[in-house]
Amino acid sequence: MLIVLEMSGADLEMSVLDRDDFRHFAVAVSPEAELAPGDVFGGVVRVESADQVWVDQDWLRTAADCEIGERADALAAMLDFARRSGWVDPRSGEIAAHVERRS
Repeated sequence: MLIVLEMSGADLEMSVLDRDDFRHFAVAVSPEAELAPGDVFGGVVRVESADQVWVDQDWLRTAADCEIGERADALAAMLDFARRSGWVDPRSGEIAAHVERRS
């Protein structure tokens, strides 16, 4: 899955691409986007560093249409793998994602 953050001035749009790809998880931003540790976008994406962010599980489940059925099962498996790998924050439940710079 790829979460795309498109920033235009004070406006922010977030979308999910590749909703059926449960092996790849990243957040795409434009090359010039400034990501500072502690920044939060849309109450959903929290910046850890220029290379890593944390994503809210509930938002992802809804935005990626993974609330029921096979897609919900696939997301649960992805989250289980992420948890075992240390990519889920034990306090907030947010999922780690690496940042991809795309134009």
